[in-house]
Amino acid sequence: MPYDSETYHISRLVELKAVSDAVRLSVLRLLVELGGEKGLSSRELSDATGIAPTLMQYHLKILRDADLVRVVARKSAQGRREREYRAAWGTLRWDFP
Repeated sequence: MPYDSETYHISRLVELKAVSDAVRLSVLRLLVELGGEKGLSSRELSDATGIAPTLMQYHLKILRDADLVRVVARKSAQGRREREYRAAWGTLRWDFP
């Protein structure tokens, strides 16, 4: 079955583990819903989900390691450099038998 290039099919165990956590899944949903418009910083994601900033960094690292999110920009916020994160794909799909 052909798929468009914007849809990514989760097929590796590391990806499945990354999306199996409710926090990471909600972060990924937020980023996918934004599409390619703009990224969100870890602070913005923390505020949107109610997760502590240090814990958000942990979850973002897991999503980055699974190649599900990417760092797209760095910006200065209140004298600090922050990364902006964006979903690596426009749509995610997983099929289980």
